[in-house]
Amino acid sequence: MTTIRIVLFAILLLGMIGSGAELILLDHTEDWRQWIPLILIGLGLLASGWHGLQSTARSVRSLAGDLHRLHCERLSGNLFSLSGQRRIQIGIQPFAPRLALILGGG
Repeated sequence: MTTIRIVLFAILLLGMIGSGAELILLDHTEDWRQWIPLILIGLGLLASGWHGLQSTARSVRSLAGDLHRLHCERLSGNLFSLSGQRRIQIGIQPFAPRLALILGGG
């Protein structure tokens, strides 16, 4: 059981580090909304470090809370992205049906 937890924890760390590095390399810092994932990833890394050094019930709850915030942020980020893509598509095809723009049809 402990080995599985260590492997999953390592995968979580690699995922957060990789996502953060990708966002930084893509210059994902133009708008205040684009800073949210970087801040949450940083908080998640801090909570992971705390949990790695001192595995207590509080550190586990903190890490779980950060993961929940990251999931909520990813959902809102997808909605922001969809909204931006829809606005761009409306500029390209101003008379297209709105549902077709959302669903990707033309």
